[in-house]
Amino acid sequence: MFRFAFHVAAALALATAALAGAASAEVTYYVEDFENNGEPGFDTLFNHVLSAEPPHWGFVGTPGAFTLVLAGATDTISFNLPTATPITYGAVSLSSGTPIGPASTSVRFVGSGGTWETGPADYGKTFVEISAGQIGEIEQIELHSWQGGFRRVAIGVVPEPGTILLVLIATATGVVIRLSVR
Repeated sequence: MFRFAFHVAAALALATAALAGAASAEVTYYVEDFENNGEPGFDTLFNHVLSAEPPHWGFVGTPGAFTLVLAGATDTISFNLPTATPITYGAVSLSSGTPIGPASTSVRFVGSGGTWETGPADYGKTFVEISAGQIGEIEQIELHSWQGGFRRVAIGVVPEPGTILLVLIATATGVVIRLSVR
């Protein structure tokens, strides 16, 4: 019995150490650079719903430096991620010649706890970002412009803690059973 209790304690210590690492899991970033295999296009991780047909939107640039240009259009972006994968960070880079401005170019982040949209404090900026601490888990990003270019959209995700915990519990249980059989 003492041996079994020792093995259970060892497995729980192992799980606790692993959980400490899981709690500080690093963010994984995904970037939409409007390029697909060296050609202008969309990354399949990002779902783009455009409010207009070309010529109200299109791509300009060269491989490695494509830009999505919107001319009186909105691009609503959602994400092809596994269920329950929280998006904790979002960022948008614009072309230097078309910064955020009144009635010209804007970015809106929609989260589980609210929305945030560029406003007067952001006029002239070519980079905006937000975290889940401000609006909840990010659900979509809306890009709008009357004549503006967007260079990149980035999101950051953290592995879902419940999944990590489930795997760790299963591993600890397996270790206990394996050690108990000996």
